[in-house]
Amino acid sequence: MLANLKISPRLGIAVLLPILIVIALASYNLGLKWETHAEMAKLGPLAEGVAKLSRFIHELQRERGMSAVFLGSKGERMRAELQEQRKQADDQHQAAAASMTALGTTATGEFKDALRNAETALAALDARRKEIEALAIPVSNSSKYFTDTIATLLAVTNEIVKVSGNGNVSTAVSAIVNFVQGKERAGQERALGPLRRSISAHSSPSPRPSSAGSSIRPWQVA
Repeated sequence: MLANLKISPRLGIAVLLPILIVIALASYNLGLKWETHAEMAKLGPLAEGVAKLSRFIHELQRERGMSAVFLGSKGERMRAELQEQRKQADDQHQAAAASMTALGTTATGEFKDALRNAETALAALDARRKEIEALAIPVSNSSKYFTDTIATLLAVTNEIVKVSGNGNVSTAVSAIVNFVQGKERAGQERALGPLRRSISAHSSPSPRPSSAGSSIRPWQVA
């Protein structure tokens, strides 16, 4: 078919074909860039949400530990430090709450449920603090409240990872979440220290077994 064309149309086709290929490649590249830009626009608020939640979780972890020491000492230790820590936690709470509200506008399914559970747990924070201040709550219950509340916040970060898709940004988000979860596991172990000391201080030792008996008493178990 091309053989029947004159020289001028042949030259036109020869010139036009590479141009069309370049245009097609440029359009494809532009599409990829636009897709990347859209993905970054989506991941930006998610990454920011993880960062704010992580900072809030850190402050709650510190408040959990100080509250345990305060209760375990019957209010004799950490009173001033605990008051200051609560202020720091409240500052991060405001930032995290604003982020969760923004995320909730587009969240669905399990993500929305996780946000709702976290908000419900945090709604009881002031009441738990008043009980701690009045020494009206056991160390175990105080630590459990903070641990359970932190767990709901970690559940939100897990949902953020699920919806962030693949790519460098989502990988970084996942790494932050894994770090915070590992830190929380270590924090739970540390939080048990004041609890164990509190139990030890308020428990009276049982009589030691006689030489004739070989049974193990509760205080002998580490």
